[in-house]
Amino acid sequence: MASSFRPRGYVPPEREKDRFNCPSCGAFAAQSWHALGYEEHDGAFGLTWKSMQSLRLPNLEDRTVSTEHIWRGARCASCNAWSVWRQNTMIYPQRRVGDLPHPDMPEEVKTLYVEATRVAAVSPRAGAAFARVAIERLLKTLDSGAPTKTNLAGYIDRVRPRVSSPLARLLDVVRVTGNQALHVDEQPPELVVLILDEDQPDVLETLLETTNDLVDELITRDQRSRELRDKLPDTVKAQIPDPDAPAAAG
Repeated sequence: MASSFRPRGYVPPEREKDRFNCPSCGAFAAQSWHALGYEEHDGAFGLTWKSMQSLRLPNLEDRTVSTEHIWRGARCASCNAWSVWRQNTMIYPQRRVGDLPHPDMPEEVKTLYVEATRVAAVSPRAGAAFARVAIERLLKTLDSGAPTKTNLAGYIDRVRPRVSSPLARLLDVVRVTGNQALHVDEQPPELVVLILDEDQPDVLETLLETTNDLVDELITRDQRSRELRDKLPDTVKAQIPDPDAPAAAG
């Protein structure tokens, strides 16, 4: 089955866009758009999926108000779930922040990651804190040889030689952000202000990407390189140094 994970290719829901990652199932799928409106049933108003051009309001001098441009619904071709929009804002389901979890992400880390993407839409500060916890759990899971009381800074120092320089720098940003985001001060640190700035939504999303990048570099690519090496003839493998082989005694 093809994975729905799209590294740095997550297409967020947007009104009238014909394809995006479904907010319900996460799949990148076609979306069919429908006008929403209200219709009266025995004196009560209710939401209906029926396309309506206008809403006739009672007791308002027979005033008719167009709702065609206000309420819209999109139906996912993958799971048939609906998203409900009021103008350009998605009302239902709750918008997520960040990419989908990497398919190779360990389950205990994925639970924290998904919670971070969901809570970040409501509280960027909480999302940053959960992103930090997810990364710390991932590093702990992948580093079984670390001392018992190793903290996030220690895990980052231990993993630094194994990851790319940009990812190592981003890990330091996540560490500082996660710590400072939990503090409530009259004058919060500049980095927290940047995360909470509505004009800088990509900052928090970049922090969430770090977990996926770590999984890709430390799990997926490592596994693929091992599989490729195992397929080589022994005569060819003998010419390639094995980084996991114990160092020869000097």
